[in-house]
Amino acid sequence: MFKKLCTLLLPLCLAAALLAGCGSEPTPEEPPAKEGDPDILQIKTGLGPLATYLNLDGLSQETLDGCYETLDLTQESPETGTVLHITETMGDSTLLYVAFTLTCPQAGDELPDFRATLLPENGLASSQGPALNTELRVEEAGGGSFNCLAIFDYKSTESLSVGKPLTLMLESSQGGASTPAFVLTASWTPQKLAPTQSLELKNEAGNPVGTALLSPLSLKLLLKDSGGQSGEALSNPIALLDSQGNALEVNGSFTLSGSSGMVGGGAFFSPVEPSAVHTIQVGNYTAQLPQ
Repeated sequence: MFKKLCTLLLPLCLAAALLAGCGSEPTPEEPPAKEGDPDILQIKTGLGPLATYLNLDGLSQETLDGCYETLDLTQESPETGTVLHITETMGDSTLLYVAFTLTCPQAGDELPDFRATLLPENGLASSQGPALNTELRVEEAGGGSFNCLAIFDYKSTESLSVGKPLTLMLESSQGGASTPAFVLTASWTPQKLAPTQSLELKNEAGNPVGTALLSPLSLKLLLKDSGGQSGEALSNPIALLDSQGNALEVNGSFTLSGSSGMVGGGAFFSPVEPSAVHTIQVGNYTAQLPQ
């Protein structure tokens, strides 16, 4: 799985460490990730955390190069000595993964609770902005360092674009004598995001009922007309089909929710080459990709 990223990651880590990460077998203390539910213990900053969190084998090098980039951004809090180091990102217009190391010298092996926020170019979080789900995974790495992966999901709204600056802000909810509170920010301008296709979903009569947003990393859905069906009914199945009508293994879970209109979808733990997708199926609704 790491083979495609080796050339990208050589500037970031020693060749010996890279070979050890690529060739070693999981130990009993670090079991292999369950399919569709990656284990945080598999995330290793400096050895390509996104290549262990996601199965990238289904992507061509060209597609991978278009959505993955390495960063070397460091910010330190002079008051606490806490250091933020962002190492890599991957995303599309609705989804962004940010891998970083957080070092808090006084934290020991327990970091205080903190939250990660992704801010737009104006640097202000807006309560009127698009709905955003944030997932934060943290692994203790010893010496007061923690390997982290933040996942920002804008559901069905296209909110990210190449050339539009972003800021990652980390802030602890509380501090103490041994682990003082901190606020850290680091800004960058994304240069690589996977292209997103906007496709029309239609019912069996051929009438438009909504929109599907497809990228190699995710599928997002916006249904204006559910035809009286529940989100559960329309989710069975939600699938990407190849030219033979077979479901592609994207290893993602998909949901739909809402009343008059529904939004939903999900991310792929096994990103898929867009050219392999022929049809998007949402219950009895479909969207055809241009071939």
